[in-house]
Amino acid sequence: MGSRLMLSNAQEIDGDPCPNPCGWHRWFTWEVGHTAERSSAAGADTEWLTIDMMETANVITGTEGYAVQATYLIARYDALSFEAKHEAILGLLPTNPSRFIDIGSGTGHDAAWLVSKGHHVVAVEPVDELCEAGRRIHSKAEVTWVNDSLPFLATFDEDCELFDVAMLTAVWMHLDEKSRHLGMRRIASLIVPNGLLCMTLRHGPLPDGRQTFDVSSDETISLAELSGFKTVLNVRRKSVGARNRVAGIMWSHLAFRFCPRHSDTQ
Repeated sequence: MGSRLMLSNAQEIDGDPCPNPCGWHRWFTWEVGHTAERSSAAGADTEWLTIDMMETANVITGTEGYAVQATYLIARYDALSFEAKHEAILGLLPTNPSRFIDIGSGTGHDAAWLVSKGHHVVAVEPVDELCEAGRRIHSKAEVTWVNDSLPFLATFDEDCELFDVAMLTAVWMHLDEKSRHLGMRRIASLIVPNGLLCMTLRHGPLPDGRQTFDVSSDETISLAELSGFKTVLNVRRKSVGARNRVAGIMWSHLAFRFCPRHSDTQ
């Protein structure tokens, strides 16, 4: 069984301009299939891209190495406070109760902190070992756990309630180029107008055993703006983790507002 994703011809997956990203809000339709095809019944402006989910079920792209290193990573994920990791965006986060989606949530440390501040949080994590640890460690936090991953986030259909904030912490650089193009537009389809997208990108020596790409802030900003986001934060800082700081790891902290008409002026 596959997932079929409807795209506008005006929004090519190879990064050409997409003049109307607002249309992505309800353009994700999931059907059975496993080959790319055009649907004449859907009209000339519609193209179907189909992914065979069964073929990719065993190893999800971007998660390679995480299950093997889970024990080591679990201890590290909860070692740093939310405020220390996300100091750059604290002033942008809503203070009134809001809907968050934490994509690549790991053990749910950030999700649990957000819940403690009165927010409703959906934690998306594809690695079973991390998801199970998160449910155990943060069992008292009312986090909604979803086993899913970018670029398709197939769990969320066209009727799902949209989110005020999407967070991707140390996630984006694990996706290959095609997945980044698709993933950015998928994220845009899940966020309310004027909603917030917060991301961090790792720069420096790549970790052993995990699929990681050297992804620049410039590329990420370009993809975001093509998908209807407006950049509101772009800073680079040293890692707050002592081990990473010694290794020379830097992090870019990016934040965007979803302004569906923003790309019309690009």
